[in-house]
Amino acid sequence: MSGAQVVNQITSNECAGSRLAETNMLITLWSPDNTSFIHFPEGSNAGLDVETPVQIGGLTTSFVVPVMLTQLYSMGLSLDSTAIPVYAKDGSLRRNITFGQLLMHHSDLPIYTPGGQGSALKHLLVIDDLLAKQPEKELKGKYHYTHWNYTLAAEAIRARQRGLPQLRPPLAYSDRIPDSTRAALATTQAQLQAPKENQHPELFALSTAAIATTNDLIALLDSMSTADLDALPELESLKSTPNTKVVPGWFKLYLKNGQHVYLNGGRTRRHSASVVYYPYTQTGVIAIATDSKSLDCLVLDILRNYNKNWKRNPTTNE
Repeated sequence: MSGAQVVNQITSNECAGSRLAETNMLITLWSPDNTSFIHFPEGSNAGLDVETPVQIGGLTTSFVVPVMLTQLYSMGLSLDSTAIPVYAKDGSLRRNITFGQLLMHHSDLPIYTPGGQGSALKHLLVIDDLLAKQPEKELKGKYHYTHWNYTLAAEAIRARQRGLPQLRPPLAYSDRIPDSTRAALATTQAQLQAPKENQHPELFALSTAAIATTNDLIALLDSMSTADLDALPELESLKSTPNTKVVPGWFKLYLKNGQHVYLNGGRTRRHSASVVYYPYTQTGVIAIATDSKSLDCLVLDILRNYNKNWKRNPTTNE
């Protein structure tokens, strides 16, 4: 079956549907020795190619988290190390938040939506105050996704690197994107701005500044194919997705055949991007789109078709 035939099957799948089928996309079917590209719908390209820079939103975490892990391990720390000690107003220790809890979104951070005014330090101090006053009933140890987890993890790493106990302005995440995209960043940033409502540019760089190309995302799959992914710790995600775990930088979805895939995606006002990887057959799918729509279920459906409804044999490729 050709790559185009694999992709065309998505229009009848419950998760993709006709709404996504009408979105202009560049879809990549990946394996270490065979990569193909399909513009979808057929005959369109919407200006997308393998070097087109797009904002990847939350998918940036798949690039940023490995950098954080490398920094942690280089300092002799681990995911179990304390990132933030939380003190009550009387100076007593309330709890310790670990790097693992931050990077896998089990930190029980209080809900805080900043406006666009004020310094980065001001917003971080507000969170510090909210943590000190947080009611015990909110400490449930459950999964809750928020970019603040990454901001605070970066702060904790930076403080240790500089030997400073206090909070400092966050790491520039845009410096962590692939080298090949930095030139594109300078020329496209004005056109690719995400909405500013309820965002602070310095604190929300993960969702507003990260730009990558399809080739960068291919490199990400290349690196995953040689990594020891089974060594990554995992924690529960939402109750509504019992077969999905969260690992640093990815969601890990367990399939009925006993195997699993790694999935992550993001979107901004003008672009969407998603990547899924299946270690059992070393195959993956990338999708970038000129619209703000979740592409996660789309790439998962395509990967399922690519692997013959998860029945593909990696030894015979049949």
